[in-house]
Amino acid sequence: METIRDLYISYKQVVERFKEETIEQRFDIFLSMINSFIESTCPNHRDKIVVNDFILMHSLLCYYSDVKRLMDFHHVENVNDYKIIAYESFWLIQRKPIQITINDEELIYINEKFVVSFILDFLTTKCKLDLEQISKHSKKQKHLDAFLASLFYHLKYRTLTAQMLEMFLYSFRAGSVLSNTNTYPDHDSVK
Repeated sequence: METIRDLYISYKQVVERFKEETIEQRFDIFLSMINSFIESTCPNHRDKIVVNDFILMHSLLCYYSDVKRLMDFHHVENVNDYKIIAYESFWLIQRKPIQITINDEELIYINEKFVVSFILDFLTTKCKLDLEQISKHSKKQKHLDAFLASLFYHLKYRTLTAQMLEMFLYSFRAGSVLSNTNTYPDHDSVK
C-alpha cells in the first residue's frame, strides 16, 4: 500500500521545488478547513464522513505539480491568488478527498459543497464581500445565491478544468467591480 511518503518520491521534483514543510503546512490547513466545514455544515453526519489523508495529499501534490509546470513555462516565481484557488479547487474535485462511509444521497456531493464554501471564503476576502450586508439586500442576495448555485451545478455536472474555474473567479471579480459603478445590468433570470 502506498503511503504519503511514497507520494513524495513520485513527486520528487515538486517536493524539491516547494519543500516538504510547505506542502505539509498546506495539507494541515486544508485538513483543518475541511474538518471545520464538516462540523459546521454536516454536524449530524460527522460519523458518516471521513477525510482520506492520502487522497488529500495526492490532490495537493497534483496542484503543486500543475503550478510547477506553469511557473516553469512562464518563467515566473509566483502565481496569482485566482490561479491558486482555481487549481486547488480543481484537484479537490478531481480526487475527492472527503469520503462518505455509508450510502447517503444527501452527502454525495460533499466535495463539491466544500469547494463552493472554499471559493466563497476566498471571494469574500479577495472581493471584500460583506455577506452580512448582502443578506440585507434581497436583490444582491439573489444574485449571489444564483452565482453559487451555478458554481455548484458546474462542479457537479460540467467538464471541469482549472482554467475554467479561474475564469469563473475572474468573472465574479469583474462583476463585483462593475456592480460598484452602478452600471451593472440586472439579469432577467434572477428575480
